[in-house]
Amino acid sequence: MPNKLNQILAIARYEMLLQWRRRSLLVIVFSFIAMISFFMLMVGSDDEPILGDLMSTDVATAVLLFSFGPLAILTSMLTFPPTVAEAIPKDRQWGMAELFGAMPITTGTYLFGKLLGVWAIVLLVLAGAGIFQWLAMVFVAGRLKLWPFIELWVLAIAPAGILMSSFAVLLASRQPNRRRATVIGGLITAVAIFMVPVTVGEQASGWLAALNPGVWFTIVMYVVNKYMEIAGVANESLSSYWNANSTFVAQVIIVGILEIAFLYLAVWGWWKRSED
Repeated sequence: MPNKLNQILAIARYEMLLQWRRRSLLVIVFSFIAMISFFMLMVGSDDEPILGDLMSTDVATAVLLFSFGPLAILTSMLTFPPTVAEAIPKDRQWGMAELFGAMPITTGTYLFGKLLGVWAIVLLVLAGAGIFQWLAMVFVAGRLKLWPFIELWVLAIAPAGILMSSFAVLLASRQPNRRRATVIGGLITAVAIFMVPVTVGEQASGWLAALNPGVWFTIVMYVVNKYMEIAGVANESLSSYWNANSTFVAQVIIVGILEIAFLYLAVWGWWKRSED
């Protein structure tokens, strides 16, 4: 068992180093920076305080969550899948798959190590983007509550990035080259974005709705509505349109974990059959 754990960690570290050195990873970083910069340009100017008319810290926090949250989740869903989808096909294209195949490493160990490396790099990128976002928001507003932004990142943006990346890595794992893998990642993004409207209204509840890959936008709006209500600036029509609750958030996270586990086992079985 310790040897298998060491193998998983070694593969994860190898994947992290590869991802970190790739230029495409910079696309994600600059996408978040560009999104935040665009947001700041849209909501104010140098000669007028952006939130100058807002006296309450709660209101300032709610307004910035409402403005920033949807942009952040869409950026996460758009950028991660096409970028990380080639994690396994690039090994095949570079001849690393044959090297790993010659080692005493099982298919399950290799797949999980790859996933773990991708998860780590996704979380590192999102942590960096989150810190940059927080500093930018403080610069914009001058006074904000930190916890709502942490909750937004923990409940929606980070899980969405991990889930979408897992789908991309696993579904593209049998592709013969990086280009086709990137196409698979792009299709995953397209489906998730297309399915966002399905999660609104009365449909945003229950286990079946939690299967929707676009549901993370609804989770973002759940966090936004929660703090808009605390600040006393809740919009009734908006709240009824995005009517998620804490139970549904838990269902979405549980379903996401089960989806990754099921897809991992399915892909592992597919690899085992092809090897036999």
